[in-house]
Amino acid sequence: MARIQNYQGRSDGGYTRVVGDAALGKLLSRTQSAIIAAGTELEKTVYREVDEQGRAVTDLDAFLEAPTSSAGAYLVNKRSIKKSQRVRIGRSEPDLVIFDTEQRHVYIVELKDGDMFDTKKVDGELNTLITFQNAISPHIPYMTSIHFCSFNQTDKAQIISGFKGKIDENQAMTGAELCQILRIDYEKILQQRMSDAAANRAFFIDELLKDPMIRKDIIEILIAAAETSRRSR
Repeated sequence: MARIQNYQGRSDGGYTRVVGDAALGKLLSRTQSAIIAAGTELEKTVYREVDEQGRAVTDLDAFLEAPTSSAGAYLVNKRSIKKSQRVRIGRSEPDLVIFDTEQRHVYIVELKDGDMFDTKKVDGELNTLITFQNAISPHIPYMTSIHFCSFNQTDKAQIISGFKGKIDENQAMTGAELCQILRIDYEKILQQRMSDAAANRAFFIDELLKDPMIRKDIIEILIAAAETSRRSR
């Protein structure tokens, strides 16, 4: 999970105009930056877990030229896809490409931290996956399929709804399913992200309490609540 403390934010942006306080506006801006980065951080986490098991592919072209004979699921990330000279599809690439040598299947995956998206974005990403599928199929003796994975969603109906009904149940993928295909521990990743979320919560509260205006507001709210409670007795 992205850590709020790692992002700078702005004190002169829209959040400050909305709340009328530069320090709080900057904190909200930093939080939004962390939210935006969460998807990229998730990709890195998944890739790291696979890499620790020695199944991350750093050179797609070399892998296609001389596929491994070892059974398992091998992961190619965006960076490796971008460097490929054999599979060229333009400016956009799928987030993850998984070569399952046991099942002789390639999973082409768009990985999402959330599960609600606008129609235009879904159309563009679906086109990217289909284009990549068509580009890589001539180079491999495997079946291929495309998938949209909402990592934190367990209900496929919700995933399909979040993608505006543009995908079917076979294309919808949960985080648990992705990790099962990759032979990595889904619960371990969830625990890591929960730990980061707790750190974010603590940091957010600490930063709030550094703001004199926020401290003043909190004190006034607590005094008013205590007075209301006293009168109701």
